[in-house]
Amino acid sequence: LVHFEAFILVTITGGPLLYEAIRTKHYEPSLQKVQQGYEWDGPPLEAALVLESNETDRCEGVTGLKGDHRSFCQLYEGYGNFCACNSTLEPYLPQPDEVYNSSLPVIAMSLVGGHRLPQVLQQIVTVRRNIAGQRVPLLLCLDGQNQQAEHFAKLLNVTVVTYNENIVQIGTPSRINFMIQFSVAKVFQVFQEAEFAIILEDDVQLSPDIMPYFRQTTTLLSDPEELLLCVNAYRTHSYPETSPSYSRLYRHIGTPAYGWMITRAVGKEMEEVDFWPGEYNTSDWDYYFRAMLMGRRHIIAPEISRSRHTGSGGVHITGMEQERYYNRRAFNNLYSYVKIDVESAAREKYLRFHYYQVMSAVQLELKKSDPCKTGLLDHYPVNSTFVLFLDLPDESDPHRALEVAMKCLGGNDKGNHEHLMLMYLIYNIGRPVYLVGCPKSPFCSHNRNVTSYYRPTQQDIWTAEQSYLTRVPFFTSIRYRVQTRDPWQEFTLDNIVEKTASVRINYNV
Repeated sequence: LVHFEAFILVTITGGPLLYEAIRTKHYEPSLQKVQQGYEWDGPPLEAALVLESNETDRCEGVTGLKGDHRSFCQLYEGYGNFCACNSTLEPYLPQPDEVYNSSLPVIAMSLVGGHRLPQVLQQIVTVRRNIAGQRVPLLLCLDGQNQQAEHFAKLLNVTVVTYNENIVQIGTPSRINFMIQFSVAKVFQVFQEAEFAIILEDDVQLSPDIMPYFRQTTTLLSDPEELLLCVNAYRTHSYPETSPSYSRLYRHIGTPAYGWMITRAVGKEMEEVDFWPGEYNTSDWDYYFRAMLMGRRHIIAPEISRSRHTGSGGVHITGMEQERYYNRRAFNNLYSYVKIDVESAAREKYLRFHYYQVMSAVQLELKKSDPCKTGLLDHYPVNSTFVLFLDLPDESDPHRALEVAMKCLGGNDKGNHEHLMLMYLIYNIGRPVYLVGCPKSPFCSHNRNVTSYYRPTQQDIWTAEQSYLTRVPFFTSIRYRVQTRDPWQEFTLDNIVEKTASVRINYNV
């Protein structure tokens, strides 16, 4: 509505407005007050409302809903077709599979949280609709007692465990940390036959081929010589412009993200690791996982993600980040089966291939140009491979070389941890571009001019920022409410001015 104002509306889906309230905030344009720490947030808004339970039969007696399914749908809203008057449970339950191969390894799935049950329902449907997911045992891990979630799980033949000892404040990263560790331990305890487990939080959407993807990668994950920590369904550098292949896999050093599969042995490591981040250790579990457990191991990820974060934000994600980064990432929502190129991701073959690619690539020189130059790659053959050696001593990217290159070439400029020994690979107009951090990366040995590490100028940084904002618009205007002497304007909340936002970053701060 208006910047810095709180607003609440209560309605029944498809019904009338029941209640609304707003706390208005007058705009004070004084720059001096802002510099002195002026509080821009509006006053708190609290609302309390008691509604009578609606006992009417919304299906008017004509329904396929039966038994517990019918009572669940009378009690709870928001489940769409699952609670339609002609709905039955059959499409949502595991179907008998006469051609099931009993020699396949058992992959269990741990559904963490249970706060977004309609989203969890979609996850279950996606898994069970694919033949590769029919026999996957599901565990719903609840953060405290949740009667609705327990009723929901019973309907869908999903096992439930409840974590009642989590004393950390609700909604904090530390509480989520404990839930992740709890869910990993429980999924292997409950399903003793499981060799692998997929850990999935409840704010993630899954692709139709999520289970075939994971099943095909078990051969790599289970081989000790492959030195793998987990298999991700998600890749941060996966954008439509930079990731053309549904079948290609990547090895990287990074963190588990948005649906990841581990072996029982790695689950045991997670269960037993000392000082798991909790109330007095505010590390996020995924970064702690990497620091404490990764060692020399890698993570496998698809070029095009098989999962994505949904919603308008989360504990670790703001709404703006969701819109600018997460909503844009490439995602397979078309195919229920893709033949994954597992062989090319084998460790020795993968490393040899990419070393050779960097060694034979066209080396980009940017002494008189920058990565954002229009047509930077146009005068090279269409089958060319490129490499850009960056002044990137570590992940912190102190000279902003990787950030500028990613902004210009279309990759992910936020978070530099998803790499293989400081080597990043993206595609630009279908052609591979390697970004190598020097001098530490072993891929730097192929640099034919050791003085040519790219370090952006201030002008390069500004150009890259403008290029990125052109490709991904930030915002165009902000609305404020100003004081008015007209009581009618105040009553109708019409005292609004709109200011065009000038998005310019001061890089000297």
